[in-house]
Amino acid sequence: MKNEADDLLIRKTLNGEKDSFEILVLRYQKRIFNIIFRVTREESIVPDLAQEAFLKAYRGLDKFDFKASFYTWLVRIAINTSLNHVSSRQRNPLAGTEDLDSYVGTSAQFSDTGAWSSNPEHEAIRNQQAASIRQAIDSLAEDLRVSIMLREVEGLSYEEIAEVMECPVGTVRSRIHRARKELQDKLKPIL
Repeated sequence: MKNEADDLLIRKTLNGEKDSFEILVLRYQKRIFNIIFRVTREESIVPDLAQEAFLKAYRGLDKFDFKASFYTWLVRIAINTSLNHVSSRQRNPLAGTEDLDSYVGTSAQFSDTGAWSSNPEHEAIRNQQAASIRQAIDSLAEDLRVSIMLREVEGLSYEEIAEVMECPVGTVRSRIHRARKELQDKLKPIL
């Protein structure tokens, strides 16, 4: 979905009004942080990768064609930046390692209304279920994990996801279907 306000801010930035890009950063910073975290699963690297993604977007703004929405274009940059980091980490496994406990302990993920927070037993069950869900999501193949995250967490349409992931809409539908099926199978014992 195109955002005319974003397009105006981009045009102003291209005309030398640097403050206009700062508005775009503030508008999308939290969402980009969440996307990067969900792709990398490394809380400590998120600010650096977000800064890198925004810098790449700023430097490449003259290549933005105004056909796509700025947000989907920015998401593609953030995901590619994140995947490059993950790829380099896999080549050098000692760089940036974090154990599952620190990932599971991240309060910004899978938060709910807190209805069980007053009962320690319910809180422990909820934490265990959340950890199981995160493990199941983490175990998905990268393309499935990113697709389901963009759909269910970020709320992007199939067309926007196809644009971000540079693949046909049918492929996106297939990936999301497979991700849901795998998650259902993995989580059946606890749900």
